[in-house]
Amino acid sequence: MLAVAEHIDVPELRFPGFSGRWKKIKLGSHCEVDMCKGIYSAQTTPNGDVPFFKIGTIGRIPDAYISRSLFDKYKNKYNYPEKGEVMITCSGTVGYSIQFDGKDAYFQDSNIVWLKNSEAIISNDFLFLLIARTSWHWLGSTTIARIYGDDLRGMRFLIPSLPEQQKIADFLTAVDEKIGKLKRKKELLEAYKKGAMQKLFSQEIRFKDDQGNPYPDWEEKRLGDVVLERKESGMNEKTMLSVTINSGIRRFDELGKKDNSNPDKSKYKKLIAGDIAYNTMRLWQGALGLAGESGFVSPAYTILKGSPSIHMEYFACWMKLPRSIFTFQRNSQGLTSDQWSCKFPVFSKIKTTFPSLPEQQKIAEFLTGIDDKINAVANQIDQAAEFKKGLLQKMFV
Repeated sequence: MLAVAEHIDVPELRFPGFSGRWKKIKLGSHCEVDMCKGIYSAQTTPNGDVPFFKIGTIGRIPDAYISRSLFDKYKNKYNYPEKGEVMITCSGTVGYSIQFDGKDAYFQDSNIVWLKNSEAIISNDFLFLLIARTSWHWLGSTTIARIYGDDLRGMRFLIPSLPEQQKIADFLTAVDEKIGKLKRKKELLEAYKKGAMQKLFSQEIRFKDDQGNPYPDWEEKRLGDVVLERKESGMNEKTMLSVTINSGIRRFDELGKKDNSNPDKSKYKKLIAGDIAYNTMRLWQGALGLAGESGFVSPAYTILKGSPSIHMEYFACWMKLPRSIFTFQRNSQGLTSDQWSCKFPVFSKIKTTFPSLPEQQKIAEFLTGIDDKINAVANQIDQAAEFKKGLLQKMFV
């Protein structure tokens, strides 16, 4: 159990059994800084044997590989990181760090460094925690700055004894494992929803009514037969809303974006809870959402209000289908992609098949139930991440 420290020169939270001040060290006195050695992208292939990581892809699935013979040549010629050693991107988006998992991989020359650490004073696990929580703002803009070897060697940290380091690392690793399991659960739910949507909207799976009878056959209709365009002014609304590609409709002040909107809001459109709004020039990218609250939106958006024959949650799910997005792309007009738009007169003429209203509702309720589970897990992830953030602030000096 963690205990609260009584002195300002030790962490606020500390495991019982440990005492005394933490020791200040200079990183270069205990670690060698080694850079990845020369290999060029031209020597990679999509079908090689050993993954080749470039800057920005460290820790992710690679898109290129090198041959086993070439890898063995370079590995034998130069130093190579050991399992558990800390690796850092030193140009581009600087400061991204991982602990090397020990699997064969090659890394682009001079863009990724690793810290060869004897672990006599500081463990690799604890070193990774120190590097991961380091702010690199002193380098300037993290998109153009570069970390040099002397920058790393000159870094100073306060560290406890090796047993306390391991205790902290093990505890935070357990928190990370919990977060990882929650993220995996969320991914599985999202994959399940994606598969369910494909089967439901292709009619591979059909619902039945409460008496166990099949619903009527789906009917082809124009989109303009089931939704209308809302063109009302939003002057009386107080909340400005924005349509995003990944998060649907959000309050503008939640997005952290600078408000460059026209001070004159007289031409801004009213959006009513239950309407669907889409970015007229970004519908082909999936910029749409179902409004959970009323407000006003940019005149660049198209607002859809439902007719008595459509369940709007169902319609919003249909609009997000990959094949629907592809249809919107084919029906968008403009010379180049940055000018493509799908205005309502064109949108309204698109045809698709619709189930009866009761079956629409069943489909919408089923998918909404999955969304509720996904959102619940997402909240758990956020809470766990905040818990970890608090620990990192209190368990280090």
